[in-house]
Amino acid sequence: MTRIRRKKSDFKPLQKKGSEAELNDYKEQVIEDAKRVNLVLDGGFLLTVIVLLLKSFHWSTIVGWQGISNIPVSSVWVVFLLLTIAHFFLGYLVLVRSAHDLWGANSLKHGEAAYRAIRRSSYVFVNRLRPRTRYLGDILIPVYEMNDLPTILSCIAVILLIPAIVPWDFRDLRLFFIFVIGALFIAVINWLIAGTWIVAVSELTIQHDKATYHTRLHEKRLLSTMAISVVPSILNSISGVIFVFSDIRKRAKEKDGTPSN
Repeated sequence: MTRIRRKKSDFKPLQKKGSEAELNDYKEQVIEDAKRVNLVLDGGFLLTVIVLLLKSFHWSTIVGWQGISNIPVSSVWVVFLLLTIAHFFLGYLVLVRSAHDLWGANSLKHGEAAYRAIRRSSYVFVNRLRPRTRYLGDILIPVYEMNDLPTILSCIAVILLIPAIVPWDFRDLRLFFIFVIGALFIAVINWLIAGTWIVAVSELTIQHDKATYHTRLHEKRLLSTMAISVVPSILNSISGVIFVFSDIRKRAKEKDGTPSN
């Protein structure tokens, strides 16, 4: 399938829809790009689990394959760093652009079809994904829902990633804290990247002129396509926790017959 690219000058809010063939190409491109991104993420999650199991059984290496020598568990951070670079390229540079192309074509029907295909896939972090189109304030802090399974799994993956990268050895505290900082850096960067492309894909499910992320990207109100997530994504977890606990409190009050404020 040939990737279709539009010149920046061709993007106009509420422009006329393209031909059916063109719209289908945009839709299929988003779906294919999302598959590649999620193969990287699922591979990283599987590696995280394997490394934790190896550490639990005190194994020092990951057995090599296809001529690749054994990889020391203590050096697995290099693999996670390479996966992060792949995530950046496929998610930030490729998928966000594809989603923006489809948004620019102004077809809610094809945007929703692309999103449904992605959330129906078997990939861990997008299966049954709820659209991230609700924001707290003008800086676009996405609001999570407590019953959004990918959000829960993403939080679990971030938590597991830290001990997978950090050596379980406290004899050299300086080295230990260097690894902690490195692990947090990798976790935050991946969260930022995912926060960007998930919002970009989610906004394909709403009206063209209400897609705040794509509108700002089109109007060049962002320093970059990722700028929208730098500060907001750091606050994503906080806003998500606030929403979850406020929702639990509301449900508890409703169950007790107490009217919620």
